[in-house]
Amino acid sequence: YDDLVLMPGHALAASAVDTGVQISKRLRLALPLLGSTADTIGSADLAIGLALVGGMGFVHCNQSIASQADMVKKAKRHVSGFILEPFTLKPDDTVRDLVKLKREQGISGVCITDNGRLGGKLVGFVTARDFETVHHLDRKIEAVMVKQVVKAEEPISIEEAMNYLKRAKVGKLPIVNKQGCLTTMVTRTDIKKVRDYPHMSRDFNGQLIVGAAVKCEGWDNNNDQQPLGSALDRARGLAEAGADILCLDPNEASNDSQLKMIQRLKEEYPRVEIMVGPVVSCREAKRAIEAGADTILVGGGGSMSVGRSEATALFELAKYAHLNYGTPVIAAGSMRHAGDVLKALCLGASGVMLREPLAGADEAPGREQINGGLLQKLHGGGEQAGAVAAMRHEVCAGGIIGSRSQFPRDVVQRNFCEPSYTAGSVRALIPYIAQGVLQGMRDLGLGSIAAAHEALASGELRMECRSAFAAQAREVHKQSERHATHPGIVPISAFVNSNETTLA
Repeated sequence: YDDLVLMPGHALAASAVDTGVQISKRLRLALPLLGSTADTIGSADLAIGLALVGGMGFVHCNQSIASQADMVKKAKRHVSGFILEPFTLKPDDTVRDLVKLKREQGISGVCITDNGRLGGKLVGFVTARDFETVHHLDRKIEAVMVKQVVKAEEPISIEEAMNYLKRAKVGKLPIVNKQGCLTTMVTRTDIKKVRDYPHMSRDFNGQLIVGAAVKCEGWDNNNDQQPLGSALDRARGLAEAGADILCLDPNEASNDSQLKMIQRLKEEYPRVEIMVGPVVSCREAKRAIEAGADTILVGGGGSMSVGRSEATALFELAKYAHLNYGTPVIAAGSMRHAGDVLKALCLGASGVMLREPLAGADEAPGREQINGGLLQKLHGGGEQAGAVAAMRHEVCAGGIIGSRSQFPRDVVQRNFCEPSYTAGSVRALIPYIAQGVLQGMRDLGLGSIAAAHEALASGELRMECRSAFAAQAREVHKQSERHATHPGIVPISAFVNSNETTLA
């Protein structure tokens, strides 16, 4: 993307720019920034941080199915929204049961129903302050619970429930149906999170939007029912865990047997969005979309494109997908800063998947070390001390190695140790990158990402190719500014010496 330069337009006010984008038919984000599916990026903590500030993260697949599903559940539980399965007890239970539940689950409020189950008639509510001073643990809950419960009745939206909770000035609000039976609950903790992160990415239940990666290898074309532990089994487990979107990485996006997996998932889980990629040609995009893909991923993969080839692939595929199917396209690859993100969006992408900028985030997996007085984070395998301990993953079906491995519990080091300088929390890093994108859209005179795509199609948005000398001079200028006593003055000798070196 360094080969391209965007031509400025009529500048807008920063408040007139909207960075919200539709990354699939059902999912909309406040920021067009997504976390990579790589195992050096895709942790539950980073997915939580991205979703809180308006982006979205993916949980990597280089681990067991159970472990990946637990990561998805952890990210979904961070903001409860409607608690669909609140803990319940019955009036005949004892305070000892309450103490045990609090110690094991860390909760402070329990709904009391007539049968002790979800769907039973709500008869009371008990919090920690109601039983912490009780010395006789065999005392019945009926004697300590609050019987006049503040509750709301269905139907009610998450926003209405939050407003009711604030007006009632209570910490937890049970929600019942017309028969008075408990159906769900909301808590004050989520109100604080909504206040602190007003642009967080949430689904229709009020929970964070979280994605998960699946490696589509090992499909048995002769067997309609895939074996236990296959990629399809992984995808089902992640959908059951609550993943909003699955990123399927097929060996060949035009392979009929692998496209069959997309069709099967859309039949079984129609509300789960499917992202397919990386896709490298319009023919592959056509077959993936017609099989049921909701979003196309362009770029990334095992090798990194160099020069304008990456931008050209994004432009051609985005144009084809938008004109023929209206399908959003996500750009991945060598995105290093806000300028690259802006160029990808102006080339037709609806979102950008970041890898390198997030590798040094506090929430990213890896081990920290101090090198030359600077704090670094190690990623991958390698011979350096501590690198092996930094990232170790099991080989497993549907993971990064695929289902053909004969040694499912071996540990494989896939790449070299890559130290990244720490970049702080993703909750501060992503708004910083987003602000750069917003200012760039402002200078281009683009009020939204949709407006950027329209300007690209009409020819209003213009780009120029940067010459090799201009790129070289830019790099020399940056190096001279970094080391010069007076950063504003760049000596001519720097350009001359650099040019002589290039000619030699």
